[in-house]
Amino acid sequence: MSWQGVITLLIVVLCFAEIIRRIIRFFHPTQEEKENPCLTCSTGCDLKELLEKKRNACKEEEKANKEKKKCSS
Repeated sequence: MSWQGVITLLIVVLCFAEIIRRIIRFFHPTQEEKENPCLTCSTGCDLKELLEKKRNACKEEEKANKEKKKCSS
């Protein structure tokens, strides 16, 4: 086997490894804790909607608390 054959074989093996890695990441996209679980949603995601509602409620609560502090000061 010549050096060209070795390099060709190495490139083919690396290509297959990359294809396998992408397939695995497609089926297991949210293994990391910090990763957003809704990144792969193509349509509306219930979890995403829940998170947005919670954020909005927290923002409204913070605004109400700031207004109370201004009034009491």
